[in-house]
Parts: sequence; structure tokens; C-alpha cells
Amino acid sequence: MTRLDSQPSSSVIYDSLGSIVNASRDQMLEFWHGLVNSGKPFLWVIRPDLIVGESGIDSMELDMVTKERGFIVSWAPQEEVLTHPAVGGFLTHNGWNSTLESISAGVPMICWPQIADQQVNSMCVSDIWKIRFDMKDTCDRSTVEKLVRGT
Repeated sequence: MTRLDSQPSSSVIYDSLGSIVNASRDQMLEFWHGLVNSGKPFLWVIRPDLIVGESGIDSMELDMVTKERGFIVSWAPQEEVLTHPAVGGFLTHNGWNSTLESISAGVPMICWPQIADQQVNSMCVSDIWKIRFDMKDTCDRSTVEKLVRGT
């Protein structure tokens, strides 16, 4: 949390895909490129089991390029992160708890729903409540960059 303390208000994008969602290495690299290219500081949770078929992504390699703006962790206290004054956006899978925590904290969401209730939650967030954007099935660096810059 000390890294967040040194950031300007509402400047950091928090990226966490929950505890169940998995993604490919290529998808995670697209997220990484989009986050880096956005020019915004970010906190990215990469669980050890997030990447399908691999034991993880080499966060040391990613850290080398992102040291100035981004930081990568294997876990973060989500409610505490979302209520931190430096956090201004949440790239999320839209699990129900994550969605409620983000709404409660007043943090806008970039939605990347994958399974179960996440599609409906994302639709409510983006189409009905209009509190942010839905990437739907898209996972490319230009979309991530554009949506992150828009928060």
C-alpha cells in the first residue's frame, strides 16, 4: 500500500481478475502492453495460477519495464486497494463481490467478464447503470490502452 500512498489522487488503475478466472499468456501480455502504453500508473494482481497451462508469467521480466509506473503483486487486499484515494479505475472480471466492492468504493470499472454471473454483472455495470465500459470478449492492447486512458 505504500506504493499507492505516493501516487496522485485517482491516478492508479487496479487490475485484478479474481480468484477463479484464468487467461492465456497472450491475453495477459495484451493487458500488460495496454496498461504500459496508457501511461497511467497501475497495480496488477497476477496470481500464480492465473495463466492457463503455465505456472505463471515472469513478473520479474514485466517489472523491469514497468518499474516507474506499474507494480505487479500476486495478491492484494482488494477492499483496501479500492478505497485508497490513489485508485481511479478497476480492470475487473466482474465477479459479484468485486463489482459490489468497486461500486461501494466509487471506482469506475473496465469490465472483462469470463464466466458465470460475470456477463450479467458486466452488462448491468456498463449498459444499465452506465458506470463504465465492457470489453466483452476483446482482449487487445489498443482496447485496454484506450479504456484505461478513459478512466
